[in-house]
Amino acid sequence: MSKSRSKKRGSKKKPVTKPQNRNQQRPVISGDVNGNKTVAGQVVTSKRSKEEEKDARTEDNLELKALPFRKRMAVKRKRMAEEMQGMTKKEKARYLLYYFKWPAIITVLAILVAIFLGIAIYQGSRPVALSVGVLNKASDKKLDEDAFASYIKARNIPDSYRIEIDDTIHLDAKTYDQDYENNPNDPSFSQFPILCRENYFDFLITNRAGMEFCSATGLLRLPENTLDSGTASNLTKYEVKSEDYAGSLQVYGYDISETEFGKSLDLGMSELYICFPGNSDENRANAEHFIEYIFDIKPDNF
Repeated sequence: MSKSRSKKRGSKKKPVTKPQNRNQQRPVISGDVNGNKTVAGQVVTSKRSKEEEKDARTEDNLELKALPFRKRMAVKRKRMAEEMQGMTKKEKARYLLYYFKWPAIITVLAILVAIFLGIAIYQGSRPVALSVGVLNKASDKKLDEDAFASYIKARNIPDSYRIEIDDTIHLDAKTYDQDYENNPNDPSFSQFPILCRENYFDFLITNRAGMEFCSATGLLRLPENTLDSGTASNLTKYEVKSEDYAGSLQVYGYDISETEFGKSLDLGMSELYICFPGNSDENRANAEHFIEYIFDIKPDNF
């Protein structure tokens, strides 16, 4: 008899699995330089992205702004208390400084602006005791304003008065064309002549070049038309002549180089003259008083 093989019931044939393709690469799990988990070169994170966090903060802030003021402040205080939990005193100080940084900066700036604006308004509103123009001062010399302050004190003028001094004027007929070409926007060429004709300056302090330019362009008044006759007659030895616009020599100023006041200015000029562009009653009175001070003239002598 031939032997027959019997199969067991319930037995199943195992499926045949194909071997994996060795050329097929599996996803490589690693990390990037920032320490983030990456799969196949893509950053995998369970946290919200920066854009999502920004959108959430924006939405939260919009909801906060919609609340009434008191509730909004209460929510902010609650948030701050939660965020500062567990912080040391030093950390809390840093947090508060960062949190209130811009409000504090804006407040300080507003206070400084208010202070400087108040000072500027006060100084600008103070009455003027003297208005002086200084021509052709050496560029490296600083005008000593104490000399003018001494005049204020000698005249017993209140401290609430101020002295206006412009020492940035440079005018010389010999170099005028070149100076204008180099800097046509210099106020010396435009504003200064207008101010002279508008009686802004009580007197000018200048060297000979400055006086010659001003006299030739008609910016100066004759001293005899500015000072009292008695004062002018006692200053003949200090007179300085210059040509007017027609070419005639006229007395247009006085030499103050050897006076104590002139020496105290230290303007770097060997010749120092005072001359008069103003024609108002106030200009003439201020010029008269200043000449009396410089040359130690007593009005009662005349």
